Amino acid sequence: MRGLVALTMTVGIAAAASTVGCSTTGPGVAVDTMGSVYLNDGLHFRILELR
Repeated sequence: MRGLVALTMTVGIAAAASTVGCSTTGPGVAVDTMGSVYLNDGLHFRILELR
């Protein structure tokens, strides 16, 4: 269930970032070596999930 919630958050935040145009190339997702997921909205990275 936790994975499903994280996926929903990722899609929702990415859609919001695209709507407001925070990044000219669209939002990007980055995953670090520990498995944490971040969304780059053009201003900063937001932590979506910590493992």
